[in-house]
Amino acid sequence: MPIIRIKDMNDGCLAFDLEDLLELLGGQALQSVWRCKAEEAISKALPINLANTFNVHEGHDGLTFKKLASETRQIIDGVFEAFNLQSEIPWVRLEVIDSSYWEVWATDENFLKPFRARFTDVENVEGFLP
Repeated sequence: MPIIRIKDMNDGCLAFDLEDLLELLGGQALQSVWRCKAEEAISKALPINLANTFNVHEGHDGLTFKKLASETRQIIDGVFEAFNLQSEIPWVRLEVIDSSYWEVWATDENFLKPFRARFTDVENVEGFLP
């Protein structure tokens, strides 16, 4: 699975978040089931941790996940995997590490092209899906 690491910063903070990444994934993200493991996710509206809202056993449909991402100001640590309806293997995985950078893993290199075009601090990462 190809992997990239995105570190675009603005005033010492990441210049983007989950909502921006979902937008680059397009319609397939909305048609996917999302399984999440968020350690800390701060709400835009209230000073609360949305991690329990992300971390539901059955996952989220794409529209629900997009809405939840739009309500989130910052995610400190988390893993978000998108599955096609009949697959047990994610087609994309988004992982934020300590709110310092995001890694995007994809089954197809073509899914990474919009990220390479949109962001400036992007590097290839060697690795395997855990």
